[in-house]
Order: sequence, then C-alpha cells, then structure tokens
Amino acid sequence: MKKDAVLGTVMVIISSIMIWQADLLPRGNKWDLLGPAAYPKWISWGLLILSVILILSSLRRSGKESWDWSALILPGFTFLILMGYVFIMPMMGFIISTLLFLVILQALLSPSQKKPWLHIACVSLFFTFALYLMSSYLNIQLPVLAL
Repeated sequence: MKKDAVLGTVMVIISSIMIWQADLLPRGNKWDLLGPAAYPKWISWGLLILSVILILSSLRRSGKESWDWSALILPGFTFLILMGYVFIMPMMGFIISTLLFLVILQALLSPSQKKPWLHIACVSLFFTFALYLMSSYLNIQLPVLAL
C-alpha cells in the first residue's frame, strides 16, 4: 500500500516535469497542427492520470501486503540478459549478438520444463535473417562489428 503511494507520487512528479518540458517544444503550424510537442504531452498526461489512479487505489486498500520477492527473479534475469546483449553487441556485431540474445531470452522465458529448442531456433533464425535482409536489401543501417 505505502509502496504504491510512494511510486505514484514519484511518477506524478516525473510526469509533471515531462509536461513542463514538452511545453518548451515547438508548437505546430498550419501544415502540421500537432507539432513535435503533441506526442510527449499525450504520454505525459496519460502517465499523470495513471499515477493519480495508483495513488488513489493505494489509499483505498487496507491491510498489510506481502511482497513476493520471487516474482522479481525472472525480470531480473531478463534485465541481466539485456545488459549482456548491450555489452557484447560492439564486440560480436549486431546480427550475431541478436541471434544469441533471442535464443537465450526465449529459453529463459519458455514456460515449460522441456524447452522447445527447435521452435526457439527457428524463431531466432527467422528474425535474425529478417534483420539481415532489412540491412542488406532495404539499406537500413545496423550497428557494425567494432573489433
């Protein structure tokens, strides 16, 4: 209960700063009515509204809530894998590191005890090949090997 109220308050402050900063962006003109400030404002106002809802719902709840620390294991491993991906990308290149990232993350997030390795390999190879095709034939620039 208290954690949600604190988080909601922090998010209200952050979204208020985002709204203030979005107001500093240029306004739209007669050809572009929305302008560059529209999307950040929408996101910031949505975040502000959801933060207020979180604060109000946390104040209505009563009783002590137990925190399940085991629920943070999977997101923690996912974050570590993502950081490893960012770290090895300059050394191994975008294509190879993306292939490894997809295989490892799918193996981690697979719900069954018996991992569907064929499915994981096919999906990883398909998306890696699609990235390669986009870089080769559509001339989309991908990060390069930096050895």
